[in-house]
Amino acid sequence: MGLFAEMGPCSLSKDNLHTIPNPYSWHNNASVIFLEQPAGTGLATLLPGTPYPATHLEGAIDFQTFLNIFFDEIFPGMAGLPLHIAGESFGGHYVPAYTHHILESRRGKHTDSFQGNISSIILVNAVIDGTAAHLGEYELLCKGKTGPIFNASTCATMLSLLPECEQLNSACLDTYDKGVCLEATTTCGEGIGRFYTIEQEAGLRSPFNSRSLVGTAAAIYIESHSSVI
Repeated sequence: MGLFAEMGPCSLSKDNLHTIPNPYSWHNNASVIFLEQPAGTGLATLLPGTPYPATHLEGAIDFQTFLNIFFDEIFPGMAGLPLHIAGESFGGHYVPAYTHHILESRRGKHTDSFQGNISSIILVNAVIDGTAAHLGEYELLCKGKTGPIFNASTCATMLSLLPECEQLNSACLDTYDKGVCLEATTTCGEGIGRFYTIEQEAGLRSPFNSRSLVGTAAAIYIESHSSVI
């Protein structure tokens, strides 16, 4: 998605058979690497018998190794350039964790620490708190400045679900327990979040503009879960 539909050097033609220059590409101002990670994601392959990274730390170690090989062995002439590490969606977890690992490696004076010129991190529509968005849906869809989008009955139901969602969200942030956070995400999404999803999948609402009536075909929002650097 990022490479061919957002900020890559080329976009797909209408027939999806050719590529055409993208005038809005980040490549107009920088050299951009699109990295599919952790290993096993998309076109990122693993050697036979190698286990998939199971934690952010394991992914961060691989990421740092990649940067060292890329800038030390393949493109050493780019090693001193300012590096901006960007991630979309769940990249809101990957990018800070990976960058933190690199900085901690430097502080510990580890021999394998990446020494490149990291200038910033960029988080685009980042998933940081998986349930916070649902807590804001009631305010957006039922208490907006220009009036409610949903009817009184739907808004009353959403309001009744807020306390449980908020309680589970707090428990997730307090514990970072996988089971607790999964319950929070599922409960908030299938509770509060389901109302807009139903209208979106029915083609009644746009996934990009809550006040836009789609009206005919169902709108599908495709989210990229690969970080880019």
